[in-house]
Amino acid sequence: MLCADGWILPGLVDAHCHVGLRFGGGAEDEEGLLAQAVTERDAGVLLLRDAGSPVDTRALDQRADLSRIIRAGRQIALPSAR
Repeated sequence: MLCADGWILPGLVDAHCHVGLRFGGGAEDEEGLLAQAVTERDAGVLLLRDAGSPVDTRALDQRADLSRIIRAGRQIALPSAR
């Protein structure tokens, strides 16, 4: 919707993300997992489609202040060890 000062969006969708996958490969710890979820939310993303993660992200479901996550399933590829 266009308003006088810009656009109003109900929320964005990140259709391909890997919550819990550290930049460069490897799994995030609990603190890093939460930081990723907060970054997505603060960018305006209200729905995440997690395309696979090496960690269990279900603990984030209990947080009403974070984006909703739809999971594609467990990541089966080994994280890169770069």
